[in-house]
Amino acid sequence: MKTYRIACLLLCLGFLTSFYAQAQKETDYWYFGGRAGLHFHSNFFQNNTPAIDVNSAARAQEGCTSISDSLGNLLFYTSGDTVFNRFHNKMNNGWLLHGHQSAAQSSVVVQNPYSPETYYLFTVDALGGANGLKYSVIDVAAMNGQGSVIAKNIPLITPVAEKITAVDHRFSRNAWVIVHGSSTQNDKFYAYRVTPTGVNPNPVVSQPANAVSHAGSFPNHNAIGCMKVSPDGRKLALAMQELNLVELYDFDDETGLISNPLRFTGLPKAYGIEFSRDGGKLYVSTQNNGVSIEQFNLEAGSRTAIAASRRIALGTKSVFSSSLQLARNGKIYAASTETGTGNRNIKVLNVPDSLSNNKSFSSGNQQLNTATTTPVRFSLQGLPNFNQSYLWVPTFLYRFQCIGDVTEFTMKIKRQVKRFYWEFDDPDSGNDNYSELPNPNHKFTKPGTYNVSLTTILLNNRVRRTTMQVVINPLPEVDLGPDQEVCVGGSLRLKGPEKMLKYKWSTGSDSANITIRKPGTYWLEVRSMNGCVARDTINITPLQSPPKLFDQYIFETCPFRDVTIKPKVSGTRYTWNNGSKDSVLLVRREGWYALTMKIDECFTTDSVQVVFKACPEDFMVPNIITPNGDGQNETFMIRGTQPGEWHLRIFNRWGTLLYEDQQYRNDWPQKAPAGGTYYYILQKPGTSEQYKGWLEVAH
Repeated sequence: MKTYRIACLLLCLGFLTSFYAQAQKETDYWYFGGRAGLHFHSNFFQNNTPAIDVNSAARAQEGCTSISDSLGNLLFYTSGDTVFNRFHNKMNNGWLLHGHQSAAQSSVVVQNPYSPETYYLFTVDALGGANGLKYSVIDVAAMNGQGSVIAKNIPLITPVAEKITAVDHRFSRNAWVIVHGSSTQNDKFYAYRVTPTGVNPNPVVSQPANAVSHAGSFPNHNAIGCMKVSPDGRKLALAMQELNLVELYDFDDETGLISNPLRFTGLPKAYGIEFSRDGGKLYVSTQNNGVSIEQFNLEAGSRTAIAASRRIALGTKSVFSSSLQLARNGKIYAASTETGTGNRNIKVLNVPDSLSNNKSFSSGNQQLNTATTTPVRFSLQGLPNFNQSYLWVPTFLYRFQCIGDVTEFTMKIKRQVKRFYWEFDDPDSGNDNYSELPNPNHKFTKPGTYNVSLTTILLNNRVRRTTMQVVINPLPEVDLGPDQEVCVGGSLRLKGPEKMLKYKWSTGSDSANITIRKPGTYWLEVRSMNGCVARDTINITPLQSPPKLFDQYIFETCPFRDVTIKPKVSGTRYTWNNGSKDSVLLVRREGWYALTMKIDECFTTDSVQVVFKACPEDFMVPNIITPNGDGQNETFMIRGTQPGEWHLRIFNRWGTLLYEDQQYRNDWPQKAPAGGTYYYILQKPGTSEQYKGWLEVAH
């Protein structure tokens, strides 16, 4: 039954997963500032960096917006007054719109929930100007795909502050477009609902108690600053530049109501506003001797704790505080107003879901030009404004990443969802490769990198999916070797593996190696650099008897011939009783030879005896004799033979046979011959063995 249910879910989610992959690409193209552009294309996740796009035809001092289709194809973009189509040409009827490019957020786009070719472009005036909030209707399929503004500058309310944001409805595919009043409507929020039939002109009005007023006549500088809804639709925050403050509210994405203000003061020239993707952190750009990106931890606890969590995430050299915008890679980008060439890139907060510690926060620069870009593209004060719901994806945490562990997954989602579906990228685990639990556990089958996916179906039936790489690490290799023996009074060196984060021996030592001197059971537990733990145990028993060093203990040899004595085991130190330190001893004398050898940490001594035995002499024929009566070398003595074994003949230098004996007994000459050179033939009867040579007789 379980198998069928998962298989069915896979089939049912096939379309939805595809929709998710499309639905996350509406924010792929960014056009802003001085014709600057970025493209978060389908392959940018390989290095998590967008491509530089130099095709923009628009200039936006501050506010701007752009929109792509669900496949990431550009549809149009604007700074609030002129609409450019996907070919970077002015769209038909796309000029003289009443948005102001010097409004902090001049515009935002919302798609008709059930008409993929129809979009609503909402615009606001600057400084609470008379044009207020208006919208235009765009058909992107008109004019053979070049698009057309089919209705323009439809008024909704005036005056409003120069801030606007949008987010999806909780239960339906409707959307909310939210603005803040200005002048006499200075403390009210207006949430307009976009439905399949169009824009409802009757807004949901919120007037939270104790909200700070945007009062002021045109030009109303209290209207300056940005406003955003968190991507999960739970919170709303706005900046008031002239009053140096930010307000945080609860937002009800079902009713459109805004309530429960929390005020952060002392934020000089507060302007840009953005939430981290998980909604847990709020960022604001401030201006004081440069521009700082400041962070508030919305998960700190009480209202007082949240206000006290203020930290500097990034300091820049910008002249004016500027817009912040979350991208679909989860990073937050900050527009740059640095002088000189400093505005040819924008700043990046790489991990905005994490906490800043005022000292180090992962950040960087995003270039806006290639080496050949002409004219140079640059940033000004604004970045594109989007429906924030496009930027929400589920996030999750996990722990226990060593093979053999049960890895625990925890969703980090603060909004309600209909359904969860996990894929662990571990097909060898069978049906356990999938789960529909909100916080599942999974035991991976082998070490490696797994692309774990979490798919959620929201209450409005939109599907969002996120994939994270989860590394399952191998256990460290720890091997103390086979069980060993230790000699009495000796020691053994036990060695752990190299380059471990932590060592823990049963003795209490935290060193990589230890020396032990007693029998017993010893274990070593190591923790590798990736945090995985492994243990090995070794049994050390007392050495019952010292090992024998030699296979034989008596070496018999012929007198004064070399004898090689070599132990049958190896050691680390050798000491012979004759003083030698070599592992092999060469001797030629009789006697006892003792060896003391160090094996591991033990010393043992053993000895052998070398004795002479009677051996036949080596066969040797001399080439000189001295028959002078001194008793030394008197006869032609052939060594290594038995008497009478050889037939000998002696010749003078002219070949005359002088002597012959068929059973020679080493007794020639009986009488000394004349000195000189003689020749012999020595032959062994009955064999072919024969020797010939010369012999010198000297007196």
